[in-house]
Amino acid sequence: MLLVIALSAVSMGRLTVRAAPEDDLVFIVTGYRVLPIDPGGLPYYSEGTLMVPASVFSQIGISVSETRTSLIIANFDRLLYYTASSSGFTDGIGQTRPENRNPVYKNGRWFVSASFVSEEMGVNYEYVSADPYPFIRISQN
Repeated sequence: MLLVIALSAVSMGRLTVRAAPEDDLVFIVTGYRVLPIDPGGLPYYSEGTLMVPASVFSQIGISVSETRTSLIIANFDRLLYYTASSSGFTDGIGQTRPENRNPVYKNGRWFVSASFVSEEMGVNYEYVSADPYPFIRISQN
């Protein structure tokens, strides 16, 4: 299954990305720009949750700071903080949010639940069932 991730801060018009069906590629798109494919940073599903590199959110203006043991994601008045020893994200008012799929440190980067972080950061997240390639769109409101 080919998964396309589309991100845009502003609608930039129609974009068509094509790949041969036999290619096992994932595209991350921001406006008209297709980001380089990084095999270590490919999105994946874990227990029904789409996990994407946290750095994907920086493409739409969200601040992402990551180290080997911690992750901070911030957008205007919203903040999520996670450490490898915590039970879930902590939000900007100090409440732990254990109900989400915890971030995973893998291949030198943090992977986060696309839907949870989108909701918490106040950005749009939608699954588009396009044929032949479904994709996820994450964009500013």
